[in-house]
Amino acid sequence: MAAIHKGKAGEREFCNWLDANFRLPHKPTRNLDQTRSGGVDVIYAPFAFEVKRRESIDLKSWWIQVKKGAAILGLEPVVAFRQNRKPWEFLISAKHIGCELGYMRLDEKTFKLWAEGVWSDHL
Repeated sequence: MAAIHKGKAGEREFCNWLDANFRLPHKPTRNLDQTRSGGVDVIYAPFAFEVKRRESIDLKSWWIQVKKGAAILGLEPVVAFRQNRKPWEFLISAKHIGCELGYMRLDEKTFKLWAEGVWSDHL
């Protein structure tokens, strides 16, 4: 049960981070219908976010998970993860640098710059 509560808390924390760092029309919220809507944690078009708040990291499996969920929804996959006392980090598709397979790992600053451009084109 503790892992479920930590997951929910991490998702809420990430929604607050998005709200504090981007000028979005409304505050992002957790996807409470995860089973039926692709299994991702936070949906804020054009992104499908998988949120991980853990000490041990498993980037490859997280990327596979978000790719599946985002594909169902037709959205851009993003993994947002954070370890204790560290800033958020992100995985986005390597297609943005011309590679059809894999992902890139971004720090908060780089993700903010990239996501602002994507959102400005979308919103």
